[in-house]
Amino acid sequence: MVQINLANVSTWQLADLFHEARRAELESRRRSDREQHQRETLEVMKVLLERYQGLIRQVAVRSGLLSNGPADAALKTFGFRCLLKLRDGTYGNSLRGSFSTTFWNCLQAQLGADLSMGEAQQARVHDVKQRFMLRQFVDEMEEGPERVLLAVTIYSEPGPTAFESSGEVRRRLPPAYERLHETVLKSRGRISELTDEAIQDSAVVRPTQVVSLYDRWLVST
Repeated sequence: MVQINLANVSTWQLADLFHEARRAELESRRRSDREQHQRETLEVMKVLLERYQGLIRQVAVRSGLLSNGPADAALKTFGFRCLLKLRDGTYGNSLRGSFSTTFWNCLQAQLGADLSMGEAQQARVHDVKQRFMLRQFVDEMEEGPERVLLAVTIYSEPGPTAFESSGEVRRRLPPAYERLHETVLKSRGRISELTDEAIQDSAVVRPTQVVSLYDRWLVST
């Protein structure tokens, strides 16, 4: 793997690097090469865990696995186990075109291994799926305050419930939704595929109200 600052690359780039490092690890004949690729895989996993920590907490809390409070060690353990499933490829391909779907499937599989959810818990977890799937597009937005705003308020801990009473944040979100929408449209024709049908191409190609649509997906559910 070329030496780059992994924290600065997009989720899709991370997905490709993750897949390539794991493939190289499995194909390596020399122990030293295999161990090097194992370290590279682990480095990408650490970045993905940090980037998705907020979403992983939201899923874990909604499922009942964690309470809505400090549980850093348990959360990291849960997240790392999900990433191990992603690494092993049991639930799908980790390349960019399949990454979000596969990662979501890994989360569901780990939840199933850790607890038995009732219908209400399953519904609450499913409600965050569109928010989860949109994370990959946030990294593809042009650099600027809109991208930072979404990454910090929606996807960092503790998530969108923390700012619901903040008028300033609410005022700044609509322009961010519009920039995100422009980015999503660049994948028209593949949006349903990239989001595991959570978001249909028809829903975003000609939405009647962009702001209300993305607010429902990112904040209200």
